Amino acid sequence: MLRSRCLRRQLREWPSDVIIAFVDSTNLFTLLATWAMGIPVIVSERVDPRMHRIPRVQRLLRRLIYWRAAAVVTQTERIAEWARRVVPRHRVHVIPNPVPIPAARTDPHMPPIALAIGRLVPQKGFDLLIEAVALVGPDVLDSWQVEILGEGPCREELQQLLVSRGLSDRVHLVGQVRDVVERLSRASLFVLSSRFEGFPNALTEAMAAGVASISFDCPTGPRELITPGVDGVLVPPGDVVALSKALTELMTSPDKRRRIGEAARVSMSKYAPNHVGDQWDGLIDEVVSRVRHRRRR
Repeated sequence: MLRSRCLRRQLREWPSDVIIAFVDSTNLFTLLATWAMGIPVIVSERVDPRMHRIPRVQRLLRRLIYWRAAAVVTQTERIAEWARRVVPRHRVHVIPNPVPIPAARTDPHMPPIALAIGRLVPQKGFDLLIEAVALVGPDVLDSWQVEILGEGPCREELQQLLVSRGLSDRVHLVGQVRDVVERLSRASLFVLSSRFEGFPNALTEAMAAGVASISFDCPTGPRELITPGVDGVLVPPGDVVALSKALTELMTSPDKRRRIGEAARVSMSKYAPNHVGDQWDGLIDEVVSRVRHRRRR
């Protein structure tokens, strides 16, 4: 409540035509702060609310006050299905994240690198990735390095798993890096092992960079980004054996990696920043026009 009161004071000093809020808790205190102020609020969910648990009080509050939002933006159609049960259908809009398209694809260095990116938390499923890599035959894995970029509370647990699976010399917890684009430019393969997502930015960035990608078909995002076998590979959610088989196939098929990577780069053009920006501009114009029309009546 304190944050809502502080925000309300600021909004009185800085009059606005529309407010855009991102992420569940921010959405809630923004809607509370603008109560009876007549300022339209667009809220955006950035992960699947059915999988990402928030405190029970916040879940109840979301059900009670999201109806005040002028629009609810989700990143995927599957999350939009949830939103349409919370607010009127016409207020729900699907706008993905923008994906910068690198100017050119750099040829990967040797040895080939399989890359994974994300916080070291259970959601990202890096334990599942490690188990899948452990099932790849040594004759295949001996020529590869696997790098996991990111930091988080599960580092020690993952490091212990690497030791127990005998993978300390093949799978590396790199930590945070400054230039993810440069890392992608020299990757031969990208893997998304998440248990759930909203709109997986790391996957889109890899595909835009022309890196052949494998992903769990987790909720939500991968199925809306990947056409299986064309511009990426989807495997059943949490299926370690299927992920291992997919890794083996692409690790041993440079031509297939090249074909999938080139198709992925082309498919990401619809997420270019100017296209996504136009969608946001259109939504903002629609919300502001609707409010002004209502005030003139």
